[in-house]
Amino acid sequence: MNVVLKIGRLRDRLVRQRAFLGLLLGVNLVGAAYGFAWYASQLRTTAVWLWPFTADSPMSLFFFALALVSWLWGRRWPVMEALGYLGLLKYGFWTMLVVGAWWLRGEPFLWIDLFLFISHGLMALQALVLVGSLPVRAPALGAAFLWYLLNDYLDYLHPGTPTMELLPEGWLIRAISLASTPVFAMVLGVLGDRADRGRVKLPSTGAFDANPPDLVS
Repeated sequence: MNVVLKIGRLRDRLVRQRAFLGLLLGVNLVGAAYGFAWYASQLRTTAVWLWPFTADSPMSLFFFALALVSWLWGRRWPVMEALGYLGLLKYGFWTMLVVGAWWLRGEPFLWIDLFLFISHGLMALQALVLVGSLPVRAPALGAAFLWYLLNDYLDYLHPGTPTMELLPEGWLIRAISLASTPVFAMVLGVLGDRADRGRVKLPSTGAFDANPPDLVS
């Protein structure tokens, strides 16, 4: 228990450091850019209005990057925090599941698969760690939940052939992905309820108060 408390205090101190938030912002932006490049060929054949629902992991990183920008300015942007947290958890674990299923089928063990497995695991870990210091707000979590329900509909229920149908386990991956939205929303809600909302103050920019109001309530 002492170890858990020490880790929590270290996390709280790091969140107050602009250098740490800036480093996280850079990592998330690089990850988002790499992800969008990964999806480039698919995006070229997809209607523009569907782009935010096509590149799932990069969009999650981008949402969270916007939340990080607001934190650097000493503000809270609850909607972006919720979109980022929920997306990082959902698609982080989802990608690990897909890659794991690929390996279990006896497919070649490639370095790019290992990179995807580890990087998406870190996406999910980032959300789980930071939500303990800066918990998601219930109304914003509700909005994010609806966003990802729509995303699931377009990915798996909208007329068309989901990519995961290429795998024998596609039906299971689809079911787990659909179930993960409410499950991870509940996880974030529970973690938010348990966190002490007044414990951590964001870094001050000098132009704003140390504990300023939200950008979006």
